[in-house]
Amino acid sequence: MWEVRLGWGLIALAWLWAELRLTRRGNQDSVLHIASVQGSATPLWLTLGSCLSLALVIKNFYWLPIPVSYLPRQALALLLVLLGLTCRFRAIAQLGDAFHTHLCIQVRQPLICDGWYRYLRHPTYSGLLLALLGIGLALGDVLAAGTLLLPALSVVVRRITLEERLLAEHFGVRYRHYQQRTWRLVPGLY
Repeated sequence: MWEVRLGWGLIALAWLWAELRLTRRGNQDSVLHIASVQGSATPLWLTLGSCLSLALVIKNFYWLPIPVSYLPRQALALLLVLLGLTCRFRAIAQLGDAFHTHLCIQVRQPLICDGWYRYLRHPTYSGLLLALLGIGLALGDVLAAGTLLLPALSVVVRRITLEERLLAEHFGVRYRHYQQRTWRLVPGLY
């Protein structure tokens, strides 16, 4: 169905446009400390791009098809993508100027502990992974979905480790207390 593919193409373009705008945002002069992970967004986006490309090829072989008919699967996938992107961009909006695509600490950066951040330390990554889960479902093949999701999860967990180290260095005991009462990505699980 070309209408579904056109819809996914438009969503992909809008998402790409929004992510590119985020990379241009922020004032480098306000950065107090940039760790050696300044370019840490690059591995994430390179991994996502290459894994999505490979998943798009693998899905055409139908080695492990997802046993859900096309339109209901696409509707559920769309719901997951929209929920994930809503979570991601609301969390980014909540961070405001404190959000950067590279890992850094800004002068007078607050420790955000309300809204989404009351429950999750990294709702931007939770939203990203939920959106990728939706894309994996839309692909219609378990192997293609795994090709997209597993490397993405690995890179996100690595980035979270670096980010939490930086935040713990800067905020000290306040951040460690925050870590004790929140989940990293999924409430009740991780």
